[in-house]
Amino acid sequence: STGATPRPWAYEVDFGSTTAPVEHDALASCFWPAADSLAELLLVMEGLVDASVVELGCGTGVCSLTAGACGASVLATDVDHVALSLVRAAARAQGLDSCVQTALYDVLAGGPLPNPCDVLLLSDVFVTPQLARAHARKAVEALRAGALVLAVDPGRTTRSPFLHTLSGHGVHHDGFQTSAQLRDHLSRGRHSSPSLLLLDAVAGMPVDYEI
Repeated sequence: STGATPRPWAYEVDFGSTTAPVEHDALASCFWPAADSLAELLLVMEGLVDASVVELGCGTGVCSLTAGACGASVLATDVDHVALSLVRAAARAQGLDSCVQTALYDVLAGGPLPNPCDVLLLSDVFVTPQLARAHARKAVEALRAGALVLAVDPGRTTRSPFLHTLSGHGVHHDGFQTSAQLRDHLSRGRHSSPSLLLLDAVAGMPVDYEI
């Protein structure tokens, strides 16, 4: 059972340290709680063994590492090279480097998804309206290719352009739900429908901000 899989850990940059790298996206190499919420769901998800997973905006890689620990073949992507180096280091330290690979990928560049996948992960990536719309377009691309898309958001105001873009492409969904609501669905496997699942990281406590 994937529920017995140990939770992987991830590195993050200590910005209070004088040795912390500075020429990179600081947001990408620190831990965001929403990723923890999605990682917990991945641990109970059936059907990850031998699945191909792509994560966009992976940051520290908590979700990618968890998917790899559950038996998936993962491509963790981010626009920031420091974040990706942290993911590779954590994967090596935990014996996950054979199943968790990394690649630089800019969702705003307009290119196709970096790899075909069975599962697309989006964890707290609606940082700006532009990014929210770009990730929605990638979600649509993955859905049309038959993938399951899992997105988690802590209630940012930028959730609206994400949902509006999905609607503009004719994508239907059940809205953002709590972990408890999604847990039963994921335990039935990635082939059950709907194919787009939206996790509200802090149900009932929307975070009204953009970074």
